[in-house]
Amino acid sequence: MKIIHAPESPMPEPYKTYVAQRAENIAAVLGSIRALQTEQDMQLCSRAITPDEVLVDGDVYGCVVGDTNAGYKSVLYKSNNSGIATHSAEDALRYVEASLHMGNRVRMKDPRESDGMGQSVVETCEQAEAVLEAFDALSTTGIVLMPHIARITDRLSFGRINLEGAGSFQYVGREEVLRRNGGELFAGADIALSRGDSLHVERAMRQLHIEPRALEVAERAIARFKTHAIRSGRVSVDVLSGYTDSGKKITAAVDVTPRVGGNTPAEVLAISALMAYRSGIAYASGRLVYDPRSASRPEDATTFVDTDTLLIHARVQSLEECDRDAD
Repeated sequence: MKIIHAPESPMPEPYKTYVAQRAENIAAVLGSIRALQTEQDMQLCSRAITPDEVLVDGDVYGCVVGDTNAGYKSVLYKSNNSGIATHSAEDALRYVEASLHMGNRVRMKDPRESDGMGQSVVETCEQAEAVLEAFDALSTTGIVLMPHIARITDRLSFGRINLEGAGSFQYVGREEVLRRNGGELFAGADIALSRGDSLHVERAMRQLHIEPRALEVAERAIARFKTHAIRSGRVSVDVLSGYTDSGKKITAAVDVTPRVGGNTPAEVLAISALMAYRSGIAYASGRLVYDPRSASRPEDATTFVDTDTLLIHARVQSLEECDRDAD
């Protein structure tokens, strides 16, 4: 089996090196899974790709969509009561005005961006107008608006992976962020991965103390995204829970990752362990260390990125056996 990473998105250093190292090490783990050692190839996707960008006759670790816009987070907001996606400045301003009237600031997002980039929190209509005037893709990609979550109580991730040779997998996880240079950076996650059996998912949810409501929101969001995808080999959504400025509790799917993502190192190690030991659930963790020189490296971890400015490692923490009558 040949595993390629394509198409490569243009990016400056050091990000190009980060992505290349991560892809190489993800490919090494996937290539070691016996069930995937066939003549079928695999394509690791750096973003949602279009049919003309499919280069292999085999698995796609990511999603294939009809056009580029169908791979953006705006798809989640087309019928999302926690926000809107619009190509209209007038609709955007009406949403802002209504939200401010209810006492809530508004988060405005560029749907092309991820990891919290390309976002602004506005508390006046004048600020919203300034964001719209500076936004260069309103007519093409549109813009996303949602209530600003003033107090976040949970950061979660839910994913689905479909590897034709090895089967389908589902994970639930809790993410970590850290404050750096005045902003927040994704720092990794603890995930529980299984084949999607409802009993195993419920067990994993309890172990990670995740509320059922969050899973319901995630499943609806993933199903909504899949209606826009031609093929879905790997997709995850980020779910935030918390409270708006007015004190309203909100649980919302805020982003989608239809490609190799931040949790993929932990995912592939969990899949490999699950396949090797025929377990029911694999608990794994991945961490991003932004100051590697002052950090210790767990002896049982696999390194996916190793540079002077970023270290990414992941490990399987524990396994739970399958139920006796489960296959």
